Amino acid sequence: RIGDPTLKSESGYATDLGLRVWKQNLIMQVDIFANWINNMIVETPGEYIYTTTSTGIADTLPALINANVSSAMLYGSDIKFQYKATKGLVIFGSGAYVIGRDTEEEENLPQIPPLSGRFGLRYNVNRIGAIEASILGAAKQDKIADGETATDGYHRIDLRVSSAKFNMGFSNLQLFAGIDNLTNVSYTNHLATNRGSISIEPGRNIYLRASITF
Repeated sequence: RIGDPTLKSESGYATDLGLRVWKQNLIMQVDIFANWINNMIVETPGEYIYTTTSTGIADTLPALINANVSSAMLYGSDIKFQYKATKGLVIFGSGAYVIGRDTEEEENLPQIPPLSGRFGLRYNVNRIGAIEASILGAAKQDKIADGETATDGYHRIDLRVSSAKFNMGFSNLQLFAGIDNLTNVSYTNHLATNRGSISIEPGRNIYLRASITF
């Protein structure tokens, strides 16, 4: 990431219209927003050329370069919810979509994520713990700025098991285990396409974790 001390400060207006629902079995939040920004600071794809002192040979790395966009607009929506279907079963989800435009040049802004979301089920076993399965996905992103690369949509499956908190007198212990990307899908996060030729996210990942709180 390359900065620029001559950047102008951002200014603008932000609007947000939201709906909140709190019921015995349902919690939901929906937002629609639009932001107008002057001198918006964005990270544009570019290159960083450097020379090592030991060899004197120049080399090039992909870089994100901070720059001002004189007039920009961001608008979109997001949602998240949690529904208690039965005593132990919870259905949950979230999603977000945003469009970024350089309104003066009539071009897409860089580093804008695609439509994405998560949907899952969680079953709580009283005094034992919980088991959770979810699908995380994103749509194709082809509303891109100059220098960016379009990315395909994807989805992956995650599994997770967590224990209840065990009282250890002076602290509480909670254990976690899970598998991210169960089916070992090969995919690219659109916001990570500037890190070079290796843009693929990790494959199947198995983890064990412990949390101790005092």
